[in-house]
Amino acid sequence: MSERLVTLVGMRPALKPGLLPVWRNRDTVQVGIDPRRAVALTGMRGAAALLGLLDGSRDRAQVLAAADDLGIPSAAADRVISLLAAGGALHDFPASTYQMLPQELRARLAPELATAALAHGDADGGARILARRQGACVRVHGVGRVGLSVASLLTAAGIGLVVSAGQVPAEPARGQAPGEPAGGQAPNAPARPAWPASSAAIPLSHPGDLRLPMRWIAMLYGRIGASLAATSGIHRATDALKMLMAGADVTNLCSVLLRRGIEHIRVIEREMREWMEEHEYESVEQLKGSMSQKNCPDPSAFERAQYMRALETYPAEDV
Repeated sequence: MSERLVTLVGMRPALKPGLLPVWRNRDTVQVGIDPRRAVALTGMRGAAALLGLLDGSRDRAQVLAAADDLGIPSAAADRVISLLAAGGALHDFPASTYQMLPQELRARLAPELATAALAHGDADGGARILARRQGACVRVHGVGRVGLSVASLLTAAGIGLVVSAGQVPAEPARGQAPGEPAGGQAPNAPARPAWPASSAAIPLSHPGDLRLPMRWIAMLYGRIGASLAATSGIHRATDALKMLMAGADVTNLCSVLLRRGIEHIRVIEREMREWMEEHEYESVEQLKGSMSQKNCPDPSAFERAQYMRALETYPAEDV
């Protein structure tokens, strides 16, 4: 029992949500209906309010102080907490985990974590399961509707880092219809000039590839509780600035560094600083999301403008 008391220090005790308190009489309360997990305490007359304090929002010292304010002696409250913890009816949610977890996310995950902790016999309120999720990194390939929906679900489930990456499609021959086999043409069809073949072992992105991720980032900014990482098509300082203004928290560079060398990142950084000074931005936070749909006076006009820009900048075929 003394070892259990030590572990309660710095913790946030809470009754397991799956265990329902039931009063047998005025003096006896039973926590839980299933005999395998139920705990019965006698001598609880006048201490019913203590059970309401065990919701995980207070640490042990705060629970004792609140109980004392309600007229329940600290020694009696401490004894009840110890008996409930020894009987496995109490969650001991770590204070450090509680502080790092946003209240909105904790409220959303509480039923799921409580069920998992009860099934596994954990007495930490799901903290172990939550820590595993927050320490996980999941990379979702695809920036379409399905991919972004999967990323949103993973974020809502408490995954610490979710990265959405767009796959760069193979470049079709000029004039090739969508879905037409690469390199293949209908019999007797006139020959079409093809894009120059790339000698790279892997397909590298081009500046035009940033349109799709930039549009989705601009539409998702401020609407989901997740950090947004921009990837694909970021080759210049202006590309990185566009992504940040759309709402990205971070921009990923790869293709341009493979082409020009790792030292080129200094050029991009210098040009970004010069642009921000010229336009009187004092920090990245000041410009982040300034061009997102959330900050657009007319959200529907934002979508139409993106569509029209895609049409106007589409390269015309050679005649």
